[in-house]
Amino acid sequence: MQFKFAVSLGASCSVAYQIRRYFGQETAFPFDWLITPFASLIQLIENDLQSFVEPAHLAPYQNYFSLLNTNHLVLHHHDVPRENGRIVPDWAAHVEQVRDKYEFLGQRWREMMTDPEPVLFVRHQGRAHLTNPGAESIPVLKANGLSNLIKEKRQGRPFQIIFASAIDPEDTRPLTSEAFRFDDVRYTDQEEWPDPSDWWRGASADWTRVFKVVAGSVNQGRQILNERT
Repeated sequence: MQFKFAVSLGASCSVAYQIRRYFGQETAFPFDWLITPFASLIQLIENDLQSFVEPAHLAPYQNYFSLLNTNHLVLHHHDVPRENGRIVPDWAAHVEQVRDKYEFLGQRWREMMTDPEPVLFVRHQGRAHLTNPGAESIPVLKANGLSNLIKEKRQGRPFQIIFASAIDPEDTRPLTSEAFRFDDVRYTDQEEWPDPSDWWRGASADWTRVFKVVAGSVNQGRQILNERT
């Protein structure tokens, strides 16, 4: 299948980075640079990302480590300036810009969901945690729930979805026909990224293998996405 867009569903920034690296896609979508737990993802998609960000619902998180959306429980980790690994003390001066950004991206999401051309969605990791590092896998039932929710929102328009190291490896029940499952996509590759500050970028070799299976060769993928974005 040829895709007009590849769209990150989180859980973290590595998915958006790897989409850009492989496909050459520059078009941004709402979950690109967030840390998004699975339950929050479902809630936001159910609501069509309406009223995603309200300035009154943004607050520093864990001693200014990040910016928490208290309404939807996602981290806006890169949406305000950072210094020395933490958000700046005057973070509140930037919240109107954050709201405007997600109003724009929310509208782009809604337009993408009604676009008749195929879309590829990508979820890495299952239940990402805000309070503890790492993530827990989800059962096939939850994965199928997400796939069916997107099918409902897409209203018959074609799509496929990748679950990368997101589903419980011991749960072998069948997925929906739109889903691809890969259980061996690492969070990072320390040989590729020896500097720990780069670990968030993910394991490029793993992602290249995944995208080749689903979207064809790297050149084909770049051609498809670039000529339509």
